[in-house]
Amino acid sequence: MAAPRSAHHPRFERPPVVEVALGAQFKPLSPLGIPQLGLLWGHFRDRFPKVEHQPPLPHEIERRGVRFQRPIDIRVLEPNAVLVPRLWMIRESGTELLQVQQDRFVRNWRRYQDGGVRYPEYVEHLRPKFIEDMDEFRAFVEAEHLGELAFDQCDLTYVNHIEPSGVWESHAEVAKVFPGLAPGGGVSPRRPLDAIGVRTQYELVGESGNFVGRLHIQLDSATTSPVAERPEPLPLFVLQLTARGSPIGQGLDGVMAFLDFGHDAIVTTFANITSDAMHRAWGRTA
Repeated sequence: MAAPRSAHHPRFERPPVVEVALGAQFKPLSPLGIPQLGLLWGHFRDRFPKVEHQPPLPHEIERRGVRFQRPIDIRVLEPNAVLVPRLWMIRESGTELLQVQQDRFVRNWRRYQDGGVRYPEYVEHLRPKFIEDMDEFRAFVEAEHLGELAFDQCDLTYVNHIEPSGVWESHAEVAKVFPGLAPGGGVSPRRPLDAIGVRTQYELVGESGNFVGRLHIQLDSATTSPVAERPEPLPLFVLQLTARGSPIGQGLDGVMAFLDFGHDAIVTTFANITSDAMHRAWGRTA
């Protein structure tokens, strides 16, 4: 699982990324219940001492010719059935967490609460940490005889909070930030654009023309939350890019091959749809 070469990827000194999630989905492990999740936390507790329980995410598969839509999650349970939750294991700092459910393993890095935390880079930190923690999870599954990890989908998500940074002042100036994605500044001078919500998706195609998955782009207008040093909220663009698709090969090697493929698609697309003025504000170095 050699790390990909990243010399040709765009790089920024101050990228606006606030969260990255690397995930692997597999055929459900029905023996992985609430007691087993408790045992699993024991393996990670020294590094991830906090826990939370969340509803499980739906099983998702990208298929060519089928437009992806998140299904309405309606669960019909037997009278005595127990809904096994999604376990969050969180670092003391809150900047990193693991998510585990019966059919999914996800590792997140985030900096919502501390904008001063530096993005640790995909190749140098996020990728090897995902492999390290996934290997520990795989060893646990094997030791507890919970079944085989049959990977059927992978996903990589980047969330960016884009502040004005001296380039733009209102959401009506979306074209100054996303010249290739913006729908326009307004329908008339007296009706300027006030809010935006854009959803697009693109096929991810392999070298032989085979369908690998999709790149989803989600752009929304928002405002910053008031804080002591900045009580007045600022306009904000929230840009989320998700690459989701099938493993490119067998086992964890196939998962990492797709995540590397998705990472390349995300970072190059991010640079292509954002403006040169924003690149300068973020300190583009490559």
